[in-house]
Amino acid sequence: MNITKEDIKQLGISAAALTAGFIVKKAMEKGYQKVYHKDPPDKIDTERPAWLELIIWTMVTGIVTTAVKNTIRRRSTEKQT
Repeated sequence: MNITKEDIKQLGISAAALTAGFIVKKAMEKGYQKVYHKDPPDKIDTERPAWLELIIWTMVTGIVTTAVKNTIRRRSTEKQT
């Protein structure tokens, strides 16, 4: 199995996208804490979690982080062509 320059480039793009997704999620958590003065509802650690908040938070963070990752991948491949 030969590793090409293209393989290394794709690995770097994937690593950048994952890192950006992590950073965006952490920034969103900090923003949530500043606005609502509590931790974001990303864990079910109580007997009666706030399901609506939990579902909305999960959807929003998923959509935003996926959009950032896809944008990075798309922009990176656009520059290659």
